[in-house]
Amino acid sequence: RIAGVVRDLSGGVVGGAWIEVTGGVFRDPPPVHVEADGDGRFEAWVAPGSAFARAEADGYAPGSDHGPVPGHAFEILLTPESVIVGVVVDAETDEPVAGAEVFAGGTLTDRDGPSARSGPDGSFRIERLEPGRYKPRARTDRGEGLADHAVQLGLAETSDPVRIALRPAARVEGRVVFAGDGAPCHRGEVHLEDETTGQRLLGRIQRDGRVRLLGVPPGHYTVGVECEGMPLVTEGFAPVEVAREPVTGLVWSLDRGLAIRGIVVDDRGHGLAEVPVSAGATAGPAKERGTRAWTETDASGAFELTGLLPGTYAVSAGVFGHRVDAAPPAEPVEVVVEPGRDADGVRIEFSPAGTVAGRVVDEDGDGVGGVTVTARGARGGWPAQARTADDGSFEIRGLDPGRYRLDVRRGLGDPLGATGDPSGRPPGERVEVRAGRTTEVELAIPTPDGEIRGRVVADGDEPVPDAFVSVQREPDRPGADRSRAARRVRWGGWFEDRKPVLTDADGNFTVEGLDPGTYVVYAARRGGGDGVVEHVAVGETVTVRIEAPGTISGTVTVRGGGVPDRMTVSAYDRATGASVSERYAGGDGAFTLAGVPPGTYRVRATAPDGVATVEGVEVRAGRETSGVRLEIAGKGTVRGRIVALDTGEPVAGFVAIATPAGAGFTFGPMQQRKGPHISGDDGVFELHNVAAGATTLYVWPLEPEARGFASATLRVDVRPGATTDVGDVAVVRDRTEGDERAGDLGFTLAETPGGEDPTKVSLTVAFVRPGGPAAAAGLAAGDEIVSVDGVDVRGNLRYRYRALVAVPEGTTVELGTAGGKTVRITAGPPPP
Repeated sequence: RIAGVVRDLSGGVVGGAWIEVTGGVFRDPPPVHVEADGDGRFEAWVAPGSAFARAEADGYAPGSDHGPVPGHAFEILLTPESVIVGVVVDAETDEPVAGAEVFAGGTLTDRDGPSARSGPDGSFRIERLEPGRYKPRARTDRGEGLADHAVQLGLAETSDPVRIALRPAARVEGRVVFAGDGAPCHRGEVHLEDETTGQRLLGRIQRDGRVRLLGVPPGHYTVGVECEGMPLVTEGFAPVEVAREPVTGLVWSLDRGLAIRGIVVDDRGHGLAEVPVSAGATAGPAKERGTRAWTETDASGAFELTGLLPGTYAVSAGVFGHRVDAAPPAEPVEVVVEPGRDADGVRIEFSPAGTVAGRVVDEDGDGVGGVTVTARGARGGWPAQARTADDGSFEIRGLDPGRYRLDVRRGLGDPLGATGDPSGRPPGERVEVRAGRTTEVELAIPTPDGEIRGRVVADGDEPVPDAFVSVQREPDRPGADRSRAARRVRWGGWFEDRKPVLTDADGNFTVEGLDPGTYVVYAARRGGGDGVVEHVAVGETVTVRIEAPGTISGTVTVRGGGVPDRMTVSAYDRATGASVSERYAGGDGAFTLAGVPPGTYRVRATAPDGVATVEGVEVRAGRETSGVRLEIAGKGTVRGRIVALDTGEPVAGFVAIATPAGAGFTFGPMQQRKGPHISGDDGVFELHNVAAGATTLYVWPLEPEARGFASATLRVDVRPGATTDVGDVAVVRDRTEGDERAGDLGFTLAETPGGEDPTKVSLTVAFVRPGGPAAAAGLAAGDEIVSVDGVDVRGNLRYRYRALVAVPEGTTVELGTAGGKTVRITAGPPPP
């Protein structure tokens, strides 16, 4: 049983709210829907484990809360709604368009965001929005378009009318069925990818196999079909030609292929229900096609993996989050699927596991709820986690026997103070887990009774009422990048798992329940504008000054003439994490980014034609920075060869991905486990249609033949219309065996500041632990490491460092420094 209350931000109850509750420890079951009573209270019954509750009510944006079940009293805070109003018109006639689907555009995917439908006069109203920046989008059977400009919504604010002009587009409809009996695929997605522009669209497969995509721009599209539990299929489908007329009656037929059937059991032979099972091809035709499949066991522990080609597969079973009283096998089961025959009788046996249970308490012995306990095993692997109940209790099951280190975190922040060690050792309590036993532990953290008071002002010293105030604790580890707290705080306190507070009529605020340390305090007001104060200690009173936002405007062109048909222009301040982004379609290449906080920005345009970037764009309070010119140079090809650092021999099975420098790592939805982007037997890989300019190249071991090697990251300057050959990328062979943990060298490096090019940042020692191996060898804080065992680790070769120093206990590592000093460190025992 879960119980809770729905309130607004002022603390008053919200009666009659509708609450959707999902719970359980495995896959999401069907949600439970309940209605709050007149006092805002509700209750529901869900499977034990954890639960997520989301509430909606008239006049409010949705809110949510989550926690362990049983043991958590849910409190859902709702924000007064903001609203977008506007009109949808035909771009060619300027006539209103009725019946258009309009999405607010403030979420990662339009299909999951708030939406409305235009009326007979083309008008629309999207309600229940949180404050933020939105770029509305509309679509119909025959058109699609974006709003003329972005909308910045404040708390309980209604926008000025927004105009969305629809350009020609079409509806695409079809069915996904299985060859032979014509049975429908019940769930999955159809991918459409424009071969010319690179635009990708996704359509959900309904229970009857039907797929309906609206607002598909004219183009030539390749098709990929992914039925749940089966590999993504991109071959054998005719391309889809889209003009202005609807494209209907399409049928995409899937081959059920061959199957692997088996059972997952515990050490007593009892079936384990709802355990994820996956298979990846390692040899044969299936390997050539990159075949993979996944499913979950049924109530008896049985599973069936379908859609397979002949070949050899590695079949793995695991429980994400360690949710059962059994531990999965360390190695996958090898299964051979013969041509024309299914593979039956596969048995995957879990071993006995242990449990860690206990409480997190403060200095007064009171339980601390809502924090996360993480268990990291001595043999590495994914950590296991549990969120504490309101009384501080927690339980982590399904742990392999062995040593573990436990730490306590709030949200995704750093470990909380008392579980850390100022000497630089990894934080946390050490415990020994035994099979079939529960290890009891009490974790003490400083009492979270601190508070920060303050006032939010703007336009001189005028108070700002109803401003959102969030805080983010700054890391205090030696060498930590403290500036990252300023970047994270703009996520509304999500990393601290803390809800923002509102200022009162005089602009005053109080943030309570803070852990010891220093914080970044962030305030944002309705209509745009924000302010940040760093290094605020608990107990201090601070004034947050909001400066008027500025504007960046300019043009985007394509080298050789013309402008991109579709583009996204973004501005990012490395120092503060402030970012503004806006999409454009069918324009003249002009862009305007409004609501940009003062600072120094990297401005980037991303389009199917390529990417263009300008650094150092200054934005002043209330001013417009105009005339920013972005020229997209085009695309090129990147080629290279993966070789082993120690032997120079080629290495197959590495995957390569290229992204614009500073853009972070990303997968495309059509990314395949085959093709020239994966190194072959000669070690060669090739990436096509890579945006010209500064690029980050990621390569990492994907296939079994690449196991035992570390990944690599380097910067490349891609030439437009040409092949940029990066030559040999020498990857480091792992220096530890299997699940062996690396020994302790006794020092830490300074973190790379966020947004900086790591290849231009030296490997500088931040801290040497007194009495540790590095101290005994003569390493000192401030030393710059330039080589490991004679191997250069500077600049673009920096990626080698981490793997070279991960050595077994008793191994001596020779470090060369920029000052000419050579330090020989013998690794001590791995941290307990």
